Amino acid sequence: MSYKIIFLLVLFTPFHKAYSQVKAVTEKGDTIFVYDNGTWSFDEEEIAPTIEGLDYLDAEIKIDTLEGSRIFDPECDKEIESELGILKFKYNSKKYKRVPPATLNPEAEFAFQSKGNDSWCLIITEPTEIPADKLFKIAKHTMEMRTGSEAEIVLAELIKVNGVDVFRGVLSCSISGIDLVFDSYYYADDRGSVQAISYCSKNAWQADNKLLLNLINGLQIQKEK
Repeated sequence: MSYKIIFLLVLFTPFHKAYSQVKAVTEKGDTIFVYDNGTWSFDEEEIAPTIEGLDYLDAEIKIDTLEGSRIFDPECDKEIESELGILKFKYNSKKYKRVPPATLNPEAEFAFQSKGNDSWCLIITEPTEIPADKLFKIAKHTMEMRTGSEAEIVLAELIKVNGVDVFRGVLSCSISGIDLVFDSYYYADDRGSVQAISYCSKNAWQADNKLLLNLINGLQIQKEK
């Protein structure tokens, strides 16, 4: 089952970062850029012109109030830092190993795999500030569009992780007959946006719903200079 889960996580790549473009020349000699969603433009765009509505970004989500706080596992012995300088991430190298990010998602900056069970985590950063709740909605919408099945919102809450308020969103979705749970943290400020996405089978998550939090609690948002 493991290799299927790894492969399928590319489904989590947001649409706004998943488009590619091909440079072409028309019969009249004009240079255009053709995107894989069927649109085109005269100027190269980092984001493809949209052909779908964005109404889902306005959907209301029941969010629990900010309660309590979480900190990283005191047994963490490794720390890495994002190129954006927006975060550091602590992890326990006895329990988790780093894996090439592209094996999980082409947009990930860091990726991890549990040494003791089938659970994974990836960290996606980008220099564009996208509100945390909208990052969650984009993740949910992208998953539904690419799987054709509904992504159930199990939990949405505002919590404090290592002293910083973040948005926690938990999604449940069936992908190719595999029931998965994605437990993730979302954060954004004027330096950019952060997604700390962890996932495992639904059965494993129900047996121990702290299984994924033990890893993503290593997220440490750095203070702005």
